Formats: sequence, C-alpha cells, structure tokens
Amino acid sequence: LIRAAMLLVAAALATSGPPAVKVLPPAHGIYHAAYPNFCPTEDCVSAARIRAFERLAGKRIVWAYFSDNWFGGIHFPAQKVRAIWSVHHTIPFIRLMARANWDEGCTDRTYALSKIVAGDFDAQLRAYARAAAATRIPLLMEFGTEANGDWFPWSGPCNGGPAVFRTAWRHVVSLFRSEGAA
Repeated sequence: LIRAAMLLVAAALATSGPPAVKVLPPAHGIYHAAYPNFCPTEDCVSAARIRAFERLAGKRIVWAYFSDNWFGGIHFPAQKVRAIWSVHHTIPFIRLMARANWDEGCTDRTYALSKIVAGDFDAQLRAYARAAAATRIPLLMEFGTEANGDWFPWSGPCNGGPAVFRTAWRHVVSLFRSEGAA
C-alpha cells in the first residue's frame, strides 16, 4: 500500500534546542515497532499497554503508533505523545486521520482534500505543527494512510485521484515546514 509518511524530528526544531535526533541502524538485528493494542479504535494511548506489549514480546519497541482522528477538530495530541515518550523514550508515530467520523468510503467530506489544498484548515494545521515542534520529542507522522484504497475519505478515489492526494500531502508538509516542523 502507498504510505504517505513524513518524518518530523521535533527535537531539532528550535534553534536554541538540542541537535537533531537521528535514529541510526542498530548494531545487530532490527528495530521493533508496534501498535501495542492500545484499544480497538487505534486512537487511545497507554504507557502501560506499551510496557505489557514489550514484556510479551521480550523486546523494547522503538516507536509506537496511534491514529489521531479529527472527530473533534484538528488538535495536536500532546498528552498521547507524552505518554508514549514516557516509556524509555519510545518515539510516537502519529497517523493523522482526516475524518470526522468512522464512516468508511467517500461520504465524509468534512476534510475533503480540496478543502485542505484551498487552505480551509491552515490555521489548525499550523497550530498542530507548532505544538508538535514545541514538544521537542522526535515524532514520526503520517498523513493519509492507505490513500490508494477507497475506504478512507482522504483517498485518491474519493477526491479525484492520486494527483489531488499528492497536492494535499505536499500542502500539509509545506505548512509543517513553514512552522519549523521539518
């Protein structure tokens, strides 16, 4: 599946802050990452669940992902980010889910890609980027997971094709960069 992922290293954003965080390849083996069964809906977070998952796996994870659904608007999930980071500096992986409800398919037009490209949500997205940078925590962020299918409202099939998705993705990335969230 096409993954529209962007890396946001918030620790390197402030000029007076610490140097950029770089995740280097491990000396041996692979990094482990997971969605550690926070809850059935993927949008709640628990440090205890991460620890329990790691105990079961017998390994630490490097990052843990969760979905940030925009049901109540576009707001940076600072509390969830801090909860994940609190577990031996596990990197939060935030999936930005541009939807207003759980409906599958193309019926939810709240955050239509044309609206994102037109700048309808620029103020909220800029505030999100500033809040992400302010945490000074390295973050992985993804906008528009599985954009090639037709089950999410931000998908290409629901918004006029891959070119529209690409334009919206670039718009979001540009906004984040303009706010110092590289």
